[in-house]
Amino acid sequence: MRVAFPSGTRSAPTDRNPSTVANALNGNATGGGVTTLGTYTVPAGRRADITLTLGTVITVALVAAQNASGTATFTPSGGGAQTVWRSQYIGALAVNNRDDAPAIRLQMKAGDAILLQIQADAGAGTIQGAGGVQGVEYDA
Repeated sequence: MRVAFPSGTRSAPTDRNPSTVANALNGNATGGGVTTLGTYTVPAGRRADITLTLGTVITVALVAAQNASGTATFTPSGGGAQTVWRSQYIGALAVNNRDDAPAIRLQMKAGDAILLQIQADAGAGTIQGAGGVQGVEYDA
């Protein structure tokens, strides 16, 4: 196999036509709801070096038997979805219970996807989440 890089001092693959990726959102999920905080899919002919994060907090106390969660899911091109982070809240939790994911780094190929979501089961409680992806995308 022959690999060719541009001549000069910039010879790392991420130097080939890089662009910045930044996608973030915050939102709430009330009883019985799911909110998507962010998604990212690597375009055809590209690769990406991405960091994702997700933070969640209970803003209205969960009632008994009401669960809530924040989830970061990675789906490789042609593969099944894989949970890379999940914050799980079990019923009857008070306001201000929180969980923050560490920065999670993924090296992705064309067609790979990330999905950040929060969810609350039926009930009076509410979960708030903030998450996003940031990194660099470059020619494959």
